[in-house]
Amino acid sequence: MDNSPLNKLSAELRNQIYELALTSDNPVSISDGSAVQPPLTRTCKQIRSESLLLSYGLNSITAIISAPTRDPNSDNLFHTSVDRIVVWAKSTPTECHHAVTSLKFSLATGRDWIFNRLNWDRRSSALRELRGELKCQGYEKDRVLVLGEKACEILIADRGHVLRTKLWDQTNAIKAFFEDVGFKYEVDE
Repeated sequence: MDNSPLNKLSAELRNQIYELALTSDNPVSISDGSAVQPPLTRTCKQIRSESLLLSYGLNSITAIISAPTRDPNSDNLFHTSVDRIVVWAKSTPTECHHAVTSLKFSLATGRDWIFNRLNWDRRSSALRELRGELKCQGYEKDRVLVLGEKACEILIADRGHVLRTKLWDQTNAIKAFFEDVGFKYEVDE
């Protein structure tokens, strides 16, 4: 990049160019578990060193936690989506994590989320592992948000008995579940 016209610009002007090139109107999605690397940051070492942290700080990063209840593979989908986020957290350099200003997980459940004690415990364990990894990377509770679906209905079952079905209890039950493992939870408006 030594002979590049871009290199002849001041650092401030290059940063403005990077900001325009790297800012996304939509959240950057953690889709395959690998570190987020916009194409511009992969062009050469100098541009990477000048722009990678900026790209993490400028954009909201999001991932979907899948848990469609009517799907017989719901538990596997849930664990796969959480594992993908854990892999992303481990593969992303610590300094990039420190630059992140918005990390959100969208809970995709379809119409409802049915728990039984067994999958509740397994899901709780997977989320605790994710929370632990994020905490190691410097994410305090207020920097990570789980967004639930507004019309989500929940049935919490224990040995086949429905424990709660009231709508106002549903949001509180889901919120308590995520807050118990260390995440901030809100209903997506």
